[in-house]
Amino acid sequence: MIATTIKNGVPLILGDMLISSSQLPAHFLLPTLFDNVIPYLPPSTDYPVDLRQKIYFLAPHVCAAFAGTVAHIKPFLEDVAMYCRYCPDIKGADLQAYVQQYVAATPLGDVVMQILVLDKMEGIPLMHIMKAGHWETGTSPLVGDITAAGSGAVDFIAMAELEANVLHAVEASQLHEQAILANVTLIVRILAQERAVLTTVQRYWGAGFEVAYAEGGDFHKLDDITFIIFQGQIDETGHIETPAPVLILYYKYHGDNLVITALMSPHGAIHVTETHYIFRYIEFYAYPFIVKPIIPMGDDRQPPTDTSFVSTRLAAGYLIGANGGYYIPASLHFEQDMKVEYRHQKSLIITMDKHIMETLIGQVKSEFSHEKKSL
Repeated sequence: MIATTIKNGVPLILGDMLISSSQLPAHFLLPTLFDNVIPYLPPSTDYPVDLRQKIYFLAPHVCAAFAGTVAHIKPFLEDVAMYCRYCPDIKGADLQAYVQQYVAATPLGDVVMQILVLDKMEGIPLMHIMKAGHWETGTSPLVGDITAAGSGAVDFIAMAELEANVLHAVEASQLHEQAILANVTLIVRILAQERAVLTTVQRYWGAGFEVAYAEGGDFHKLDDITFIIFQGQIDETGHIETPAPVLILYYKYHGDNLVITALMSPHGAIHVTETHYIFRYIEFYAYPFIVKPIIPMGDDRQPPTDTSFVSTRLAAGYLIGANGGYYIPASLHFEQDMKVEYRHQKSLIITMDKHIMETLIGQVKSEFSHEKKSL
């Protein structure tokens, strides 16, 4: 699945990571679920087999996103990447003519794609957009206008069209920052839902997301960010135990390779001070998922063996079970309110301001009370 959202006039490009095949694997791990997902999937024509990137920078000012059959995408991507390498200052109209010529000679089958070129007119970047394949459209109160293509297009738009329940939103003065934060909120809610129910994977999409955006005349990918999934339960009396972090996903690019350091923490200690909740874990599972591009893009450096990190760029999703379903609010914390400290294979500490948890519990109880009154 690939998508473009436009909020406040700012386009962002999103791509999921799941690759499916008709060959049934014996084992497949998701970053969102530390378990073999194959036994949980119904009989199907396709099954998850790999994680790969679907967004590519063919030049600093050229961004391409693909969905469809990898065997069709790969030769086209190799060809157009080489063309851009030899024409580093290529204009949108020239690239469009080249792509049209390629497609006329070599049909792309089920491939859908979008290529964006930042042309400069008197020093001002202008977006040149070209698309191919079938695209769905929608409008979201959170992320704005949406176009999406590929296996999860309809589901992605349906999830985005739901009213977002944001507990704590980061204030951003720049329009592109507002757009990024809105999309990060959507992503963390999808990841939380994927952990609870495998609907995304059953429909051949999900498993993680890349986000690309334009700034300063070039394209960039959202990097060095952590997604945290908290889990809790509210009973019929309205009592809710303190939701605890059960999954941490730290995204970091090393050259062309994206490394998702996934940490699952089934047991830990909660320490509450006057100002903070502190979650300490000594026993946890850690697994690095390496998400490679479909073809080498020129910087295939190896990720470090030490995956330690400290992160204050956080998106939190909260899985609160109630009445056989889930509430999934979200909160954002960039440089404030929450921090994750991971020492490779030694310790994991999550610190969050007390008001975040108090706001969460208060809102969940309010939602639960409203639901009971409406029955």
